[in-house]
Amino acid sequence: MKHRAIDLSSEVRRAQLPDGLSGFLFPMYEAIWNAMHSIEDRFESDLEEHGRLEVTFDAQMREVSVVDNGNGFDKTNLAAFLTPLTGNKYERGGKGFGRFMAFKVFSRVFYSTGQEQASGVMTKGCYRYDPFSDEDNLITVSEADGAGEHRYDTGVTVLMRSPKADFEDYFLLEGKERQYNHTAEDIVSAVLNHFLIEFIQRKIPKHFVLTIEGVKFNLYQYFHDSLSVGGKCTEEILIGSETIEFSFDYFHVGEEHAKKHRLYFYANNRAASELENISSGLTRLMHEGREFGWRM
Repeated sequence: MKHRAIDLSSEVRRAQLPDGLSGFLFPMYEAIWNAMHSIEDRFESDLEEHGRLEVTFDAQMREVSVVDNGNGFDKTNLAAFLTPLTGNKYERGGKGFGRFMAFKVFSRVFYSTGQEQASGVMTKGCYRYDPFSDEDNLITVSEADGAGEHRYDTGVTVLMRSPKADFEDYFLLEGKERQYNHTAEDIVSAVLNHFLIEFIQRKIPKHFVLTIEGVKFNLYQYFHDSLSVGGKCTEEILIGSETIEFSFDYFHVGEEHAKKHRLYFYANNRAASELENISSGLTRLMHEGREFGWRM
């Protein structure tokens, strides 16, 4: 006997999104995660220089796209993509389920890809994704009917469109008729906060561009312009009978971005605390004319 096939549709229905803007942006976050991992797999330590990550938030068309120049749908990645709950990204904290969460917010998802196969042959493809189909899940479509031609030789374009009724108003960034009050700047800040550790780890390409209604934000530059290295220090702490040496790095946060940043404690290549909102403390300290830095 063997396990029955997973009821993916029911699993997606049971899955819960965060409230508010974070829930709406969750599918975009997941697509960005996958893009960053693909870029890291391809370029490794050179990802900052050679990686390309481009996100477009199109309020008029009610769609979001994420484009990267990572490995694309090569044999290994395609097999993992077509396997629900794969352990392919277990060591990175992935559960193989994130891409399905797009269907909590959007009704239609498309992929365009470019990749080098093991034989050395370069291939491209354009697809509509239907994870709930009993037949094909990655259905070949024309570029005009899908996400268009992928703009790089390798990598993936993800296009999410046709938002469900509960999420349509999240695309409204201005006007009296909008239900929510978030702005383009709020979306930028949300992405920066969500990927804070990756920025600190320098796992973000220098070309990480978020375009919202035609306005381009280079998030790598945006983040690093708000920080300056404050210095380093070393402390020795007695633990039991052994003295352990701890090294700390400090960053200074510019006043312009102070309210957008939060405190993280990061140690031994792992996040060791939850995000802590320190806006009120920053404001008080700056009013007193004191310098404040992040400790990581």
